Amino acid sequence: MKKAFFLFLIGFFFISCNNKEELDLEIINNIVFVSKSKDSSRNNIITYKLTNKSNKTYCFLPLENSRLIYKIKCLKLDNSGFVFVNEKDTIKRDVRFINFSDSSFQNKLFEIMDEKSKKLGYKLNGYTKDNIDKNKFFIHPKETIYFEKLVSLPIPDRFSSKLMFRIDRKYMMSVFVYSDSTKSKDFLSRPDFKTITENGYEIYHGVIKSKNKVPIKFID
Repeated sequence: MKKAFFLFLIGFFFISCNNKEELDLEIINNIVFVSKSKDSSRNNIITYKLTNKSNKTYCFLPLENSRLIYKIKCLKLDNSGFVFVNEKDTIKRDVRFINFSDSSFQNKLFEIMDEKSKKLGYKLNGYTKDNIDKNKFFIHPKETIYFEKLVSLPIPDRFSSKLMFRIDRKYMMSVFVYSDSTKSKDFLSRPDFKTITENGYEIYHGVIKSKNKVPIKFID
């Protein structure tokens, strides 16, 4: 019995290693710029690529409130997260919630999304469905897909969130992408679910961190 359990652990270890090596995430930028001023930001176009080395097709389903990433200190944008680390700590993005109750335009937009989702026969609210439709993606065997995000740093306190740096410290930035297969049938559209099941695709579950980090440079 002990021998069988030991062999199971070895098998599980190799499966885990193979899964990690199947997908490769790399930042293409060599450096990221941050304004020294606390009242202004420097724009960066962050480019990165994900390569599928396996023979499987994966669907990435980045659920907004996934438990996979809720403890990660990061700047989250769409289907990715940006992590900033110095020699002492990982800095956290401080988020403040905005009250849209006075925004008639915003409320109307959410109402239109909800109505469309209901007409299509989905239980999801319109905002959640629209967010999933925009941020999910497929990656096929031996395929490389590219991403780019506009990241303006620092994020001053006057915005809905804050991400500040100390110019006397050195920082590095890494990127991650993630996918949560938990209750995926509840979040996928009917066409996406049929595409995945009938073609033998897999919904990836986990967080993939970039194999490299890039330095932060402070500029005037």
